[in-house]
Amino acid sequence: MILLDKDFGKTFRSPEMPQTFWLDRGKGFSASQAVNLIEGRAVHRDDMLTQSGQAYKAWFKMELDGPRDKYMNYSMNQYHDPGYGFNLSDVLDKFKIKELSKPEEGEKLESALKSGDRPQATVEKDGKKVEVYIEAVPRYSQINVFNTQGKTEKREQFLKEPSREKEINQSKTKDKSASVDQGLGV
Repeated sequence: MILLDKDFGKTFRSPEMPQTFWLDRGKGFSASQAVNLIEGRAVHRDDMLTQSGQAYKAWFKMELDGPRDKYMNYSMNQYHDPGYGFNLSDVLDKFKIKELSKPEEGEKLESALKSGDRPQATVEKDGKKVEVYIEAVPRYSQINVFNTQGKTEKREQFLKEPSREKEINQSKTKDKSASVDQGLGV
């Protein structure tokens, strides 16, 4: 009997997923980018060309829940950079990520996210340093955060500034307590 890690076992026993990635003169998705696309993550490409020959940049994500084409390939969603409005650097700056304090580590983190990887990052949670994995989600102009066991974490708890929602809720509770203290005058 062979014992397998749960994640590997699930991948090992799942049926194969046919998908064709075309290369043109050495240009196209790398093997690691293709794997990341199949795993459902977004990949950034800066060497794309329109039919008229103009260069552009875009994020790509496979639509794994959608129908397949006649060649059994999934369709790709494109999010043009910067036209779509997702700026990875700006999104990362909103979070308390330790690696962003050093420029070379920040560039390495961004590069990994653009390749579709799920790199490990150190964030601050309740005053403690915590190791998490992050991935880029250009469709929603956000990142997803996962703990070391692979469970999803709420990204809001890692923000540098408290969210506007919390401020509004706090001001509402202050207003209610102020009106109760004042009482009614007759």
